[in-house]
Amino acid sequence: MANLSKLDQEFVTKAAQDGLVEIKMAKLAQKKAHSDRLKDFANVMLDDHSLAKQRLEEVAKQIGIKLPKQLSESQKNLVDKMSKYKGDQFDRHFVSTILQEHKKDVSLYHRESEHGGNDELKHLAAEIAPVLEKHLDMAQSMQSGA
Repeated sequence: MANLSKLDQEFVTKAAQDGLVEIKMAKLAQKKAHSDRLKDFANVMLDDHSLAKQRLEEVAKQIGIKLPKQLSESQKNLVDKMSKYKGDQFDRHFVSTILQEHKKDVSLYHRESEHGGNDELKHLAAEIAPVLEKHLDMAQSMQSGA
């Protein structure tokens, strides 16, 4: 990968794959969520993660790197598992999963924005981290029933 530090390479790979799984999960929630509030959240997630994916693709093209286009095996398994839930059970598992995923994502993006070696990737991470924090707050609010 185009002279990127190990941290930058890890960020690019994880950010691309995490973005793909968030988009898949949001689409799944649009179809399967029981709660209207969760469907609205899924719409926000889909819009925001689609934009983040587009921005990551733009930066990757600028710096001459290729992004993963496939989910990891564990991500495929996660989507498959989620697709089996229905109704309130889907809603509970979705919110719980999104909380876990976004906590990891927020940490990943903050680490890159603070310690990354590539200025374009650092800027991108700083730009997207607040969006992920907003998703995390929304998911926490839904989990607590607020």
